[in-house]
Amino acid sequence: MRSYQLRHKIRIQRRTRSLDPYGQPHEYWVDYLSVRAHIRPVSGKESVGALSVNSSLTHTIAVRYKPAFGLPHSMASYRVHFGERVFNIESVRNLEERNRWVILNCIECSADGQ
Repeated sequence: MRSYQLRHKIRIQRRTRSLDPYGQPHEYWVDYLSVRAHIRPVSGKESVGALSVNSSLTHTIAVRYKPAFGLPHSMASYRVHFGERVFNIESVRNLEERNRWVILNCIECSADGQ
């Protein structure tokens, strides 16, 4: 992967929970990281190969490694926001464990995360 391939600017967002003024729980998304990325749709062959793991994987997103990706947190509470598009992060892979590139395996969804 070359840096010139990182032509997309994305925001990685974290789900946050708080109470509204009436004491009711409220969930919303806040920006966690803003990075350059390479977004690539998963090909049909890759989709069939991933069928046993996750049949709905739609995109892989490559970004430069950040220490935040090394934290042992659940990626279920994170998502990628790219323009008007939203991707739920299914898994994070540190490419070759070299702390240079991270691959986010994602599922494209609607803006409300469904």
